Amino acid sequence: MRMQFAKTSTGLALWLMFVFAAHASNDPVGANPNTGANFNRYSYANNNPYRYTDPDGREIRAVNPGEQVRIERMVNSVVVGVYKFDKSGSLQQVQSTGDTSRFSQHYSDRLNQAISSDKTINVQIADTYKNAVTGENIQVQGGLTQALGNGLSDQNVVVTGQSYTGDMQTSTGAPLTQTPSTILMHEMVGHAIPGAVGSETGNAVSNENNVRIQLPDADLRMRDESHIE
Repeated sequence: MRMQFAKTSTGLALWLMFVFAAHASNDPVGANPNTGANFNRYSYANNNPYRYTDPDGREIRAVNPGEQVRIERMVNSVVVGVYKFDKSGSLQQVQSTGDTSRFSQHYSDRLNQAISSDKTINVQIADTYKNAVTGENIQVQGGLTQALGNGLSDQNVVVTGQSYTGDMQTSTGAPLTQTPSTILMHEMVGHAIPGAVGSETGNAVSNENNVRIQLPDADLRMRDESHIE
């Protein structure tokens, strides 16, 4: 099993390898003979805020309910249509139509693929992230994504909710400032959705640019061959 921390700030992916992930508690869903043993599938560490995610996937969730409105605003400022968290805390598309000359249909399509997949993407706004396996606290610079398994798996996404420039550049070499909305978009289409649903281009920046090219006021980001999904 491996974890990928995809840092928006550096454009580099740091892979951490570990041998065993201890389960802290029983899975809240009982065993089902049709889906296999369902015990302990989504419990990764003591005091882990992600430990009670939906074992059947098919959702994008806000780890903290109080952050739902902020996450909705970040998403809806970029996508075609409107997304809202429902009463159960899952992100849903409540309106599919919108101005395709100003917003990204591609981002909407990828979000819908994630929502309909059998994986869960957990989204949180924070300056630090607690490694879901080791418990190590990691400083977040812009945003990061942690995959919770090999292959297609559940994903944890953390963004600071603040703009970030770092050393990023536009395709013409000018400084590029990422807004809270584009940082979340990058983490989703660049890392979390490919990790949960399947690869798009293989490169996180190229995935991001597939959204940016549909936004009239957004510059394309300079390609980085090392910035993998």
